[in-house]
Amino acid sequence: MSKTAKNPENKVVEIIQEKLKVTSNTKSMNLNQMFVSLILNERKPYSIARLARELKVTKKSIYRYGDELNHLVEVENGFIQLRKYSISA
Repeated sequence: MSKTAKNPENKVVEIIQEKLKVTSNTKSMNLNQMFVSLILNERKPYSIARLARELKVTKKSIYRYGDELNHLVEVENGFIQLRKYSISA
């Protein structure tokens, strides 16, 4: 099986794959779920340990995603949240 991302199922996944240049299907799914969780958390800090448990990834992966996406998310003291004006409708 190929590890490259297959055709996107919806616009959100397509945007994540295009803007963040994600080639792994698993990573695009994890990032999509991460963004949904952060949006549903209403911009409040979200525990990295809890998010890692929900995504079934390691905390190290969440920190790595945070480093890669530092223009979109903030990671501080074990919490992650969306930057205030990074995503517009």
